[in-house]
Amino acid sequence: VTDAKGTTIGIYGESESFNINGLTVDLSKISAIEGTLTEGVTVDLVGSMEDSVTVQLFSVDDSTGDPVATAVGDKVTVNQAKGGDYTIGNSEIGQLVVNFAVNGAQAGATDIEISTNKSSSALTGNGQVLKDAVAAGGIDVSTQVAADKAITVINDALTKVSEERSKLGAMQNRLDHTINNLQAAAENLTSARSTIKDVDMAAEMSEFTKNQILSQAGVAMLAQANQVPQAVLKLLG
Repeated sequence: VTDAKGTTIGIYGESESFNINGLTVDLSKISAIEGTLTEGVTVDLVGSMEDSVTVQLFSVDDSTGDPVATAVGDKVTVNQAKGGDYTIGNSEIGQLVVNFAVNGAQAGATDIEISTNKSSSALTGNGQVLKDAVAAGGIDVSTQVAADKAITVINDALTKVSEERSKLGAMQNRLDHTINNLQAAAENLTSARSTIKDVDMAAEMSEFTKNQILSQAGVAMLAQANQVPQAVLKLLG
């Protein structure tokens, strides 16, 4: 999204609202349908403003994602208004591009909300608006072609839901394994702690001393046993 001078003020898809000369533009409720925009676009001005705002519709080239200069739709200009809804009429457009310009400096905190009527929010990560994303109430099943498109939209939505469920399932499995490992570690730690706390120090020290004496006695006996062959060698020599 750029201002009148071509300066980038935001990337649509990363943010759903922008600020232009003090005017907050909310795009969180915007979406479009393929073909005729039968219900138009509503521009909702919240607050008051000193200057005018112009909102105009463009079509989008599906291959490049760029606005098509020859496919300009209707526009609405709000002049020194004090709130209210302004509707842009029907437009033969595919993907929706909203062009808005703030004429002059903005005086006061004014918000403007742009939304396609009877449609749901449908933002994509690449900054474009999904042309087939509409609410259930906006799906046309009056013809076979329209019904096929509606089925495609629903199938795509179900596929997306399945993908998200699989991601959540994998994450839940990893969390379950982590919980089990932590539980086993906690049990081992508790067992070791109990063994240390329950030990009889007097009995253990007595056992340690006994084993130490036996070890020393064994070493002494081995030393004496090694002296016997040496004595025999001396006698033979």
